[in-house]
Amino acid sequence: MKYLKIIFCILPFLLLFFACSQEDDICTEGGSPRMKVKFKKEGKLYTVDSLSIGIISDHKILKVLDNVKDVDSVYIPLKVNGEGYTDILVQSNLSVKDNYSEIRVKYDEKSEYVSPGCGIRKLYDHLSAIIRKPQEVKSIEVNANQIHDENKTVLYLNF
Repeated sequence: MKYLKIIFCILPFLLLFFACSQEDDICTEGGSPRMKVKFKKEGKLYTVDSLSIGIISDHKILKVLDNVKDVDSVYIPLKVNGEGYTDILVQSNLSVKDNYSEIRVKYDEKSEYVSPGCGIRKLYDHLSAIIRKPQEVKSIEVNANQIHDENKTVLYLNF
């Protein structure tokens, strides 16, 4: 009886100890990185008074920001469907309808296995950007030609 009591007391602690491991299905590494964008005006960093940003996906506009005030930077997700580009709509003067700039960001996608919990994430190389419809955004500066994390500013949009 004494041994049975010891087994039932120690067994739950042993199970708890071996059940917790580093191979849990919790994703701590993160998924596909987003593109960090900052703004400039006359060559200096600029805080936009009000800003809306959308992504064109399957002939629909997905809003990233919708009329957000005092924006100095934004993280924009890129499409991961293998097309190799993302079309971005930028509008800062919200009082004028259809006054948006359209920017196409081109890249090569690369898949990277992270873990069982995270699965696969996309990395972007050979990044370039062009303005397809210049309105408010006058020019683009590409600061980095790859996106492997979200730390570095990739694009500067010049107003």
